[in-house]
Amino acid sequence: MAEPTTGTTIVTDHRTAPRGVLPRGAQTWLMVALALGILAIIVLTGRPEPPARPAGGPVNQALAPSPDRLRDYQDRLRVLDERGRQQALVDPADPRAPLLYEDAGTAVVDPLADEKKRREYESLFASNVVVSRRPDGERPSLPTATAIMPSRVGYVVYGTMLGWPLP
Repeated sequence: MAEPTTGTTIVTDHRTAPRGVLPRGAQTWLMVALALGILAIIVLTGRPEPPARPAGGPVNQALAPSPDRLRDYQDRLRVLDERGRQQALVDPADPRAPLLYEDAGTAVVDPLADEKKRREYESLFASNVVVSRRPDGERPSLPTATAIMPSRVGYVVYGTMLGWPLP
């Protein structure tokens, strides 16, 4: 057996700490100090007392207009009302009134022709239409009934890879 060593060596860490790294536990004390600072600000500022209100009623009460001013205002309203009545007698047509036109007659529309027209228009924007610009000899042929079924293709491809016998 090996003899235990009686001497121990001291390990020293010569690494330099990266910039911005706080010593162990310093971040906790920093957060506590920040929280206490915020609490001190809240306590010192406190809730301000609202300004004292006068014992009387509201200060901004509407004052009653003088009788002369009220009479003048009523006279102006009467004059404007009379002008409006005179203009209505002179020009009875109200330019803001909607104009009504007689129906010139509705054309009878064939629902089948209308549906055909709508479908032709929508077909211009169909997303399932494919246009091939290849010459006739280079276009891919359409699948025939003798083509291999997709499940069979998978069997042939993966079967040959795995060494299975072909059917």
